[in-house]
Amino acid sequence: MAEVQILAVDLAKRSFQVCASDRAGWVLYNWVISRTKLEALLRAQPPCIVAMEACATSHFWGRLAEAHGHEMRLIPPIYVKPFVKQQKNDAANAAANAEAALRPNRLRVGRSRLACHLRMSEQCPVRSSNGTKKLYGTVLAYFMRTEAVCLIII
Repeated sequence: MAEVQILAVDLAKRSFQVCASDRAGWVLYNWVISRTKLEALLRAQPPCIVAMEACATSHFWGRLAEAHGHEMRLIPPIYVKPFVKQQKNDAANAAANAEAALRPNRLRVGRSRLACHLRMSEQCPVRSSNGTKKLYGTVLAYFMRTEAVCLIII
């Protein structure tokens, strides 16, 4: 089996699409895996490039990948979209992440720090606290009605 050069991940709440490519750009596998299996894959995989679209949870997964010796590349979604070859679905999006990560002159996003996200807005404290939780790996169900009740209690 060929060596994985780039591991592209399309993030979601419960299941992730992982696309592995070799040096020539051929797709080795494109799997749907859970959160715990993604952690185990990052731990077991030899150091390679891990690419994903920049979002709130990508910073958590980026820190986890770097802790296991991988090179992290967070790509803004606007730079991934041109590489989607088929319909927009998780498998096509993960393959597009792999393609966009190999482009040398593309802008990448830096890792986020806690200090930037702890400044909570006076207008929406629940939403900004959910953003901070996502930044550090906690996933919550999102319901507007629940937020309204929380705001009244606070």
